[in-house]
Amino acid sequence: MTNNKNVLRVLNGFLELSTSEKIELKKEIDDLIISGVLTNEYTNLSKKREISVKMSANLGPTNNNNCKCCGRG
Repeated sequence: MTNNKNVLRVLNGFLELSTSEKIELKKEIDDLIISGVLTNEYTNLSKKREISVKMSANLGPTNNNNCKCCGRG
């Protein structure tokens, strides 16, 4: 297993997801790779903006504001 702390943080968050969330995340990652984020900086920035907009949307009350990846609140 990797020693890269960023990768480990994301893997830890992945393990905190439900089975259906894991499946959804894998599909989203596959779609990102197909879209060209690994090779195209413009696509990468565009997808980051899209994710940022969705993450900042008001999701209403939630049970847990802690980060799924690192556990910080």
